[in-house]
Amino acid sequence: MTVRRRRGWIALIVGLGVLLVALWVGYWYAARYAAETGLTRLSSASLACASPRLSGFPLTIEIRCDRVTYGEGNDRMTAALGPVAASALLYQPGNVNARIEAPLVVNAPAAGIALTAAWSLGKANASAWLGGLTGFRASFVSLSAENSGALPGLPFTSLAAADASAAIAPAGGGAYTVGADARQLKLTRTGGGALPDLDGEARLTLLDVGDTLGTDPAQSILDWARDSPSARIERMKIAGVGAVVTSEGNLGLSADGRLNGSILLRWNDIAALADLIEAIFPGTRERAETPLQGLNAVSVPAETEDGPMRQTTITFTNGTIWLGIFPLPIDPIPPIRF
Repeated sequence: MTVRRRRGWIALIVGLGVLLVALWVGYWYAARYAAETGLTRLSSASLACASPRLSGFPLTIEIRCDRVTYGEGNDRMTAALGPVAASALLYQPGNVNARIEAPLVVNAPAAGIALTAAWSLGKANASAWLGGLTGFRASFVSLSAENSGALPGLPFTSLAAADASAAIAPAGGGAYTVGADARQLKLTRTGGGALPDLDGEARLTLLDVGDTLGTDPAQSILDWARDSPSARIERMKIAGVGAVVTSEGNLGLSADGRLNGSILLRWNDIAALADLIEAIFPGTRERAETPLQGLNAVSVPAETEDGPMRQTTITFTNGTIWLGIFPLPIDPIPPIRF
């Protein structure tokens, strides 16, 4: 009797194991079918994956494309990227990691865009749920980009950075935190001449965006920007030519696109700040001298994570810029439209 019971339990355990394995195999093939269907839908929407290959059994779904291309009608815009390899762990649904290989080529002749970008190492991560994309991050090492087209109003023709990254992630309550940073950033002006090497960092929280970014994140952000947007600047930093400048605060746009809010502006040395402004905008040192002296006069010392700084508050009221209780004698910022 005891032997029969023991054999019964063993058979039950083996049966459950076989069932679980069968269910997992079915789950993997269902995920593979969903990935194949997604690739087919992308191809019908002007986005294509060249020579797609799916693998990863039994724990992941891996998709490899020799090249990813995008094209709009009448060649209004074309783009090509690749190769690309993306993988998702089946026991961690909703997260996709990708390795992106250069180059990226974007052409939009009517808009004056002929962009070529390259990097030595590119990685991306995206998180999504039933409502669409919830977060994204990309990082690049030895990034370079150049636009050989005649894009109107573009102040720079090329850039290079030792490393750069950008990310967007949910911050709760329908808000999203957007961040970007670059180290040893080199910019070349459209009219010729290069800016000094700069390090930059930006992090701000976009308020009242929504619970998800949906299936078209760019359009979701654009819709938010067109509807009296408001944002909290968590940290802005630019460093170069011996100057370190940071800011934080709250800004928003009125229904007619006028800028409102205030920021706390910090700098390490007013003379270094003058050097930085001159390096970015050659020939402005004399014009900037008096405003900078006034800025320094109304500032107070502060200890920050970047070391000893001077700081003051700058306020924006319907585009007018105020330093303390005094409006600056310059034209108001024109309405900002999206």
